[in-house]
Amino acid sequence: MTNDERNRLDVIEGKLDLVLWRLGSIDASMADHEKRLRSTEKWKLSIPISVLLAVATLVGAIITRQGG
Repeated sequence: MTNDERNRLDVIEGKLDLVLWRLGSIDASMADHEKRLRSTEKWKLSIPISVLLAVATLVGAIITRQGG
């Protein structure tokens, strides 16, 4: 193997290492994104239920206050 071929292989190896490092970074970013998305979806589902319970409590309080 010539010196030029060795240098080219070193450059290719360096580029491959960079690509693998970036893929690892993207995987970590995607995992964090999925975690935040699931958290948002939980809130999205719990808010309508909370509003419904609050309205039901308010209606119950008004009915009770008016004498039933």
